Amino acid sequence: MPHLMRSLTAAAIFAIGLSPTAASAQEQPGEGVTVKMAQDTWDTGWFHSEIYSQLLQKLGYDVQGPTTLDVPAFYQSVAQGDMDLWVNGWFPLHNTYKSTIDQGAELVGAVAKGGALQDYLVDKAAIEKFNIKSLEDFKRPEVKEAFDRNGKADLVTCPPGCAHCRDARQAEAA
Repeated sequence: MPHLMRSLTAAAIFAIGLSPTAASAQEQPGEGVTVKMAQDTWDTGWFHSEIYSQLLQKLGYDVQGPTTLDVPAFYQSVAQGDMDLWVNGWFPLHNTYKSTIDQGAELVGAVAKGGALQDYLVDKAAIEKFNIKSLEDFKRPEVKEAFDRNGKADLVTCPPGCAHCRDARQAEAA
């Protein structure tokens, strides 16, 4: 696994700084190594998974998957050794799963170092139309109605199953 993590760092460097020709001319550090890859259930993360899968394959790794898993299932799978990699960890949102590190998993790098996006997503026109200045404004009936699918202004976040998001939804309902 440590060899894989070093190669992931190399894969990210290749993606940013080298042409495909230069990357293909490099040594194949993954030759003979199988990587069992997972991806999240929300389709916005599938693009990232595909990029890493292709990069790992270019480095010579045999990539199995990606297998689509809910957030808790992935962290359990990696802790048990059933999966090796996914690129869809949202930290600090997924901090509740950091205990898997103690069980042999490792966090390597970050796409968004400051954290993941979770909040109400509102376009500029709606902000101006409803004079939205804070989260408190989402309690106003006309704002709730404008963003309503379930009787409340909707929280855009991870899919059901993510413990952090479940907790956020429970807090929203209170």
